[in-house]
Amino acid sequence: MAFIAVVLWAVIAVAAIQTGFYQPS
Repeated sequence: MAFIAVVLWAVIAVAAIQTGFYQPS
């Protein structure tokens, strides 16, 4: 289920960006 894995990764990435956990350099 690669599609589910991609969707899950995208949700985590968006959540991290929204919370400011991920800081693009």
